[in-house]
Amino acid sequence: MSYWDKALDEELLDIYLTEAEEVLAHIANHLQLLKVSASHESLVEVRRGFHTLKGSGRTVGLSGLGEVAGKVESFLNGVLDNNTVLSNEQLQEVEQVTAEFATWSNTLREQQSVSFSPDVWIARIEQWGKPAVTKARKKKAIDDVVMIGGTRKLSRQLYNIFLNESMVNITTLEQDMARMNAETPAIAPSSVARRAIHTLASNALAAGFTHMGALGRAVEQWLDEVGDDWSPAQHKLYSRVIKSVARMWQRISDLNEPKEEKALIKAVREATPSIKRGAKQAESLVNRIESTPLEPSEMVTEHVEVDAPMVHEELTATESEPIHEEDASNQIPDEVNAILDVALNEVEDVSQEASEEQPTLMLEDIPETYAPPSAEEHPDLVDAEILNLFQEEADELLPAIGNELRAWHANYGAVEHADALLRALHTLKGSARMAGKHNLGNIVHNMEERITRALKSSPDAQTFEDLFADLDAIGLYFEDGHLPEH
Repeated sequence: MSYWDKALDEELLDIYLTEAEEVLAHIANHLQLLKVSASHESLVEVRRGFHTLKGSGRTVGLSGLGEVAGKVESFLNGVLDNNTVLSNEQLQEVEQVTAEFATWSNTLREQQSVSFSPDVWIARIEQWGKPAVTKARKKKAIDDVVMIGGTRKLSRQLYNIFLNESMVNITTLEQDMARMNAETPAIAPSSVARRAIHTLASNALAAGFTHMGALGRAVEQWLDEVGDDWSPAQHKLYSRVIKSVARMWQRISDLNEPKEEKALIKAVREATPSIKRGAKQAESLVNRIESTPLEPSEMVTEHVEVDAPMVHEELTATESEPIHEEDASNQIPDEVNAILDVALNEVEDVSQEASEEQPTLMLEDIPETYAPPSAEEHPDLVDAEILNLFQEEADELLPAIGNELRAWHANYGAVEHADALLRALHTLKGSARMAGKHNLGNIVHNMEERITRALKSSPDAQTFEDLFADLDAIGLYFEDGHLPEH
């Protein structure tokens, strides 16, 4: 029997659809991962996604959708509780219901209601049967390190975790790039893509892939400084970045070091407003010093000593000069667009050579990777190198998280503090999962989701009470001795 599902009001429906779009994309990413590796973490993320759809649906009055999502969640709970894996048929069924949720969401967006049969879907989910039990396998004696480029040793566990995490981030970037390509005029990357760039750069540097990390950091600074109105040159440059990152990942998956992208990093830096201003100020200072005539008494044949106070005065004067409005604009000036065109031509030549060497990143080509064990259950299996990296990053992130939350609490409208808080939490979550701290990763993820929901409506006193409770939970986690000693 058909059932009409309709939200309580249009505002609640809009909130639901915005969240559902993000959640369904997240589920789809992890379903792709499950096709190539029986990743426990990906299965947890899929389950969490349907849990969110269940709660959101029931909250806004879409009870039918909430019931179907809840049934999928219950099934996946059984898979996780029994420590088993999905069969190919079950994975296809989960993909099918995910696709149906996307269709239902589109119908809701167009018609504000949707007609379907929840009972039919619930009965279908009940027929999925018991999850396939993982067959016992003989343990293979494998080396605990891999050789990158034949010269650099890297923990196999860190390598495999990096491959999994970076693949998810690159998939996010490629999907966001497809969204950008579909829009005219050019639009900027989404906040989700910006966080993916940040996480990718952090993880690459942690794993020792410095060329990928350097490119990621340069792009992160660029995106932090530019606005939402993009020129075709910016769009073209960003597209090159995404293709380059995918090629780098492919080389890493083949146990090779990624190639350095000097031309691309140069183009990105030339497009970054603060770097452009700094270069102009430095050039102005040099020109001033060189054009200042020296007194005869100051002239020497072989060596010129520049008076330090004079240099300081010149530097101060240069720094105090007002920056023209066109320099402070988020738009790229015409002369910089010209520079970008030259740089992009160099990048294009390099990219064409690289593309001949490396195939396009395809999910089905990704080698089977290792699903990391839980550090909470098996602390002896976690590499000390990973834990030390996690320790160092956590020491920096925890104070920043607390400071940004308190600053946001003091001024509800200061969304820049919320953005900084989300970025710090996202980095902590990624580091925790790379270190096998999945319980902590889940706590941080829940805090991220709470902030995202608050930003879509408006934060209130209860929001911050819950966020401070989350922060306390994170603090208690560390106080309970889950970090290694310095």
